[in-house]
Amino acid sequence: MFWKNFLRIFDCIRKILNYAKRLNIISLIPSIPKIARNDKNSYPPYTKDEVNAITKELRNQNYDEIADAVNFLSFTQLRAGKEYLSLRHHDISFLKHFKTKQDILIINPPHRKVMLKKQSVPTHPIIAEIYKNRICKRYPNHKKDDFIFYPDNNNREKVRRFIYRTFVRVSKKLNLYVCQRTKTNRPLYSLRSYGFIELRNSGVDLQDIASLGNTSSKMLEERYLSEYNPTKMTDLYDRIFNKKK
Repeated sequence: MFWKNFLRIFDCIRKILNYAKRLNIISLIPSIPKIARNDKNSYPPYTKDEVNAITKELRNQNYDEIADAVNFLSFTQLRAGKEYLSLRHHDISFLKHFKTKQDILIINPPHRKVMLKKQSVPTHPIIAEIYKNRICKRYPNHKKDDFIFYPDNNNREKVRRFIYRTFVRVSKKLNLYVCQRTKTNRPLYSLRSYGFIELRNSGVDLQDIASLGNTSSKMLEERYLSEYNPTKMTDLYDRIFNKKK
């Protein structure tokens, strides 16, 4: 909590300085010291098999809605917290693919870490399936303003804690919570890393992944894609050893 408040203060200072310069109140923006964070490897990813094992155990324990939330986080690249828990049904729409006629689910998150004018992004086909066949059937009489996860509880922080604690408990039960390689914990946020790596391994362009994830290519490389992955190794091999003569 302290760190988040500290970052908000720094962001506010930057905005004030930029505004003052636009009004010619100040001629130069003073340099603001960079804040070093030693958390690039804080959230090592789960693997596909591990995510499947967790969702299976969640369903075995009758936590179907949390299992859907886990898959939702894995395949939307939304951050675990306000970004996905603030989603309401009116933030979701469908676009018909003009060639395949496939329904593409579009999300327009009301909250993102980096707020942009155009927030809407397409999602993985599995998200459309989860939304239509699981979320909407779970709450068949939902209204446009209802949250898509646990709509009967408006206390989003309470919902966040409930999902988080249940996920951690199940992950620990399966001996998956601690990454065996790094010996660090893997909370819900690790699903974001997992999703990024799955996209990259399937050959998706780095900039497109960054656009979906509301982040930068640099951050992807340094924080999320620093793990070993086949696509990265293959690309490197081709550039070095497989050049066309």
